[in-house]
Amino acid sequence: MQQPHRNAARPPEGTAAPSAVPWGEVRAARPVSVPPGAPAAPLHRPPPRPSTSTHIEARFPGVRCWWGLHTRRWWAYVPTWPAGCLLEAATPDALIAQIAERLEGRPWNPNR
Repeated sequence: MQQPHRNAARPPEGTAAPSAVPWGEVRAARPVSVPPGAPAAPLHRPPPRPSTSTHIEARFPGVRCWWGLHTRRWWAYVPTWPAGCLLEAATPDALIAQIAERLEGRPWNPNR
C-alpha cells in the first residue's frame, strides 16, 4: 500500500497534477531520462504569421487559406463552380500561383 504524500499541495515527483500547468499554457513533454530542470524541446515550429494567410484571402475574395500544422504545407479552399477545390503548396507564392491559375485560367505572373 502506498503511503500518502506529506505535502498534499505538491504531488510526488514523477506524477502529473492538473494544477501543475496553468490553464491555457502548453508545455512540451520530456522523456523520463531528462533531468527535471532541463529545458524541453519545442513540439513544432510556430506557425507563420497570420498576415500571410490574411494577405492571400484579401487578394482573392472568397478563398480561405491556412497553414497546416501537421502537414507543414499551405492550404487553400477555392470556391469554384460546380464544386470548390482544395489546393496545397510548399510556399505561399506557389499557393498564390495555383489559386490565380484556378480562378483566372492562366499562369500567374508576379510582375502583373
